[in-house]
Amino acid sequence: MSPEIRLSVHQVLHFFRPAGACDIPVQAPVLSADGQRCHRREQASWPAGVETEKTLSIDLPLHQGFARITGKADGFTASLARPVFLEIKTERNPDAPLDERRLLRYQDQLRLYASLWLRQQAADGQTLPESIGFALHRVPLSARKSTRIEAWEESTTEISTHCERIFSRVSSWLSERQKHRRARQPFLKELAFPFADFRPGQRALAAAAYRFTGAGEDALLEAPTGSGKSLAMIFPLLRRMGEGQIRQIMQLSARNEGQLSALEAVACLTKGAGVFFPLRVLQLQGRDKLCLESMCLGDACPRRANFYEHLPAASQAASEKAFLDTAALKALAIEHGICPHALQAWLAPWWDILIGDYNYAFAPGSRLDFTITDNQPVLLMDEAHNLPARAREMFSAQLDTRQLGRLRRVLLKGGRARRSLGSLLRHLDQLSLQSAIDQKALQTLSQKVAQTLADCFEEPTDELSPEDHPIRNEALSALQQWQSAFELSPDSYRVHWPNTERLVLDCLSAAQALNTLSRPCHNRIAYSACLTPPDFYGLEMGLSEDCQRFRQPSPFRPEQALILQSRDISLRWQDRPRSLPAVVDYIAALWQTRPGNYWVFSPSHDYQNLLLDAFRERHADIPSHYQIPDMPPEQRQAFLQQFRNDPQHGLGFVVLGSLFNESVDLPGDALLGVAVLGTGRPPPSERLDRIAAWYNERGYDGERFAYTLPGWQKVVQAVGRVIRRDDDRGVVLLLDQRLQNAPFRTLRPPHWQVQACQNPMQAREVLTQFWADESPQGEQLTHN
Repeated sequence: MSPEIRLSVHQVLHFFRPAGACDIPVQAPVLSADGQRCHRREQASWPAGVETEKTLSIDLPLHQGFARITGKADGFTASLARPVFLEIKTERNPDAPLDERRLLRYQDQLRLYASLWLRQQAADGQTLPESIGFALHRVPLSARKSTRIEAWEESTTEISTHCERIFSRVSSWLSERQKHRRARQPFLKELAFPFADFRPGQRALAAAAYRFTGAGEDALLEAPTGSGKSLAMIFPLLRRMGEGQIRQIMQLSARNEGQLSALEAVACLTKGAGVFFPLRVLQLQGRDKLCLESMCLGDACPRRANFYEHLPAASQAASEKAFLDTAALKALAIEHGICPHALQAWLAPWWDILIGDYNYAFAPGSRLDFTITDNQPVLLMDEAHNLPARAREMFSAQLDTRQLGRLRRVLLKGGRARRSLGSLLRHLDQLSLQSAIDQKALQTLSQKVAQTLADCFEEPTDELSPEDHPIRNEALSALQQWQSAFELSPDSYRVHWPNTERLVLDCLSAAQALNTLSRPCHNRIAYSACLTPPDFYGLEMGLSEDCQRFRQPSPFRPEQALILQSRDISLRWQDRPRSLPAVVDYIAALWQTRPGNYWVFSPSHDYQNLLLDAFRERHADIPSHYQIPDMPPEQRQAFLQQFRNDPQHGLGFVVLGSLFNESVDLPGDALLGVAVLGTGRPPPSERLDRIAAWYNERGYDGERFAYTLPGWQKVVQAVGRVIRRDDDRGVVLLLDQRLQNAPFRTLRPPHWQVQACQNPMQAREVLTQFWADESPQGEQLTHN
C-alpha cells in the first residue's frame, strides 16, 4: 500500500515546528557542486565506523492510510558509547557566530533524524539507548580552513517527547485535510451549474476543460472577452475534483482584476449551491499587500516571532472558513497576532482553490514549491497571453552597484558581509571595463554573489534601524534573483550593461523555465481571448508540442458590434502629425452620432496628450477624461466608476496596453464603443531586438515574435471591452490603415466583421445607421 502523502524532514520542519519564528534566516545556498564537494570531503575524513547518507523513514497513521516521513542523515554511528547523528552544513565562514534561530532549526532536524531511527528500532524490537549524541559539522568551502563542530547529547526521552509533539501535529493536520477532501467529493461530484443554462458557447468551453483535465493534457483555450471564461473553467474542474481526479486548483492571472473575476466565479458557485459549501478558497497576495505595518520589518516584525506557537489556533480558525480573500486573511492574522503573509504560505498546500498571480507557480522566491509538488494541481493560467512577457521579467535580474553600495553602508563596519560586498563591487567595476562577459566570467560572478549572500545572511541584524531593513531586504532580494535567474535560464539570456551602474541578466525566452517549473502539475490550461496563433503561445509558455487547442466561437451575434477599419489614417510615427485632424474627426463622430461613453486607446501617453489637446481645442463641448501615467489603484477605480455611474460621462482617453486594456467590465451604456489607434506594436528597443535575434537564430520569425504579435494582442483586448453581455451593442474604430493588411487581417478573430471606411464623413454615416437600427436584442445573462 502506497502512502497518501510523503513528507521530508525539511518539509516537516517548515510546516510543523513546535516553536520559533517564521522565515528563519538560514544561510544563502552555496552552488550545489561546491556543497557536494565539501560534503564528500568532510565525510571522507570520518572514521570507518560512521555510516554516511543513512536513509530513515517512518509511516505515520492518518485517519485513513498513512503518511511517510523520510530523511537522510549525513552521518550516523552506533559504534560509540551512544549512537551519534552527524549533520554537515556548508558555510562560507563557519567561525562566525551561529544565529540562535538557525541553531534551533538544525537541532530540530537532528532530533527528527534520531526520532525516526528510534521508532525504527522500537518497531524491530531493539533496546533503545538512554541518550543520543549529535554533532553539527560546519564545513568551510575552502579546504585550507578547519571544520567547526558543535556537539551535544540529549536523552532519548527528551527527544521522543519533543518530536512526538511534531508528529502529533503532522498527523492531526494531515488527517483533517484527508477528511475534508473525502467530504468534499460527493458534494462536488453532484455540483450543479449555478444558472438555468450556460451562455452560448460556454458549455463547449467547459466541456473542453473537463475533457483535457481528465486526460491530464495541456491545453490552449481561446474564447472572446465577455464569454464567461472564469466560470467555464472552474466549474468543470470542481466536478473533476469531486470525482477524485485532482487535488487542487491553482487559478493564476497577471492582474488583480483577473483574480477578482475568479473569486466572483467561485462565489457564484457558492450561492448556487444553496447549502454549506465544503470548499476552501484562498486568495494569494504579495507581502506588500498583506503586511499589517506601514512597511515590512522582516525578521524584526513581532508578528513573526513565536509564529509556530500561534499557528495551531490560526490555522484551525482558517479551516473553519470557506472563503479567505485578502480582507478575511488580514482579519484572521490580526485576531491571532500572526504574520498574514507567512500564514498564507502555510495554508496554501492544504486549501482547495488558490487564486493569485503567476508568481506563485513560477517566480523564484514566490513559487509555492511544496504545494505544487505535493498536490500536483491543475494550473489554470488566465489572461495567458500576458505570461510570456511576465515570465521574462521573472527570470531576468540585475546587479545595481548603487543599490549594493547603499547596502554596504548599513552593514557593520569591519564585518565579513561588508568586506564581501566590497569585493563584489570591485569585481563588477572590473567587468564593466570588459567588452564581453563570457560564461566563465559569469560563473565567477555567481560565486561572488553566493558568497555575499551567505555573509549577509549570517550577519546579525539587531543593530539595523527600521529604515535600514528595507535597504537590506531589497538588495538581498536582487542578489537572490540573480542567482535564481542564472540557474533557471542557462540557454536563453544575454548579459549587458545598460549603463555604468547596472549589469543586466536578460531572459529572452522563459519557455524552458516555465516548462520545468510546471512539470509536476496535473495539467496546464492556458486561456485567454487572444491566443492566436496557438503555435506562438504554446512555444512561448513552454507547453508540450502536442498540447490540445480549442477555440470557442463568439457567443455574441455579429450585428451587435460595428467594427470600422479606416483606410485613410496612418499612425506611423512620421505620419502622426499629418493624420491628427482626421483622427479628431473620427473620434468626434462617435459622440455626435450617439452621445455616451467611449474610450480612445492611444499608442502612448505622449500621443494621448497631443491628441487630447487637439480634440479639446476643436470640441470643447464634448466631455473628455484621461488616464494619467502610473495611476494609483484608488484613482483607477474612481476613473472606472465614473463611467459605470454616468452613461453620459463622455470620452475616456487611455493608453493601449495599459491597465485599462483588459479585465475591465463596462457593460451596456457604461461603454458604447472604443477607438483603437495604432497596431499596438511596441517601440523599437535593444531588448526586443535581442529577443527577435534570439528567435531568428532558432529558425523562427523573430520580428513577429518580438513586435507584431505582442502588439496585436493589445488591439484584440481593447476591442473586447465593448461587447460584454448578450444585450450589448457597440462600435469599434480601428484607426490605422496597417490593420487591414497582412499579417493583422489573418489574425482577426472569426467573429469580427470588419467594414472599411474611407474617411470620417463615411464613418459618421455608417455609425448613424447602426444606432438607428432597432433590431431585437438578446436576453441578458449576468454571470461571468
